[in-house]
Amino acid sequence: MIKAETSEWQSADSCTSGSQPPIQRSDMISLKSRMPNYGLPRYQWLTHAWNFFQTEFKCCGVIYFTDWLEMTEMEWPPDSCCARQYPGCARQAHHWDLSALHQE
Repeated sequence: MIKAETSEWQSADSCTSGSQPPIQRSDMISLKSRMPNYGLPRYQWLTHAWNFFQTEFKCCGVIYFTDWLEMTEMEWPPDSCCARQYPGCARQAHHWDLSALHQE
């Protein structure tokens, strides 16, 4: 994975790497299967959990930010993937500077 040291997106470990105990493949599948519910009013708790998780662990997606593009109808990942978060930061990074996204 590409690491970007000087961009506004902070590189980080995968959201599932380094977990103790190590995360199982079935857990990763379960996390990914919930991604399509992100942002839906009825799943606010899930949206808040993903945002907290990605901000706290400086990661994006289960394995990589492309998980969001593969598992949802979103055109770019959530803004919680940004090291410097502001409204629209993920959209801007997705269009102009992918190194600005958490890379793992």
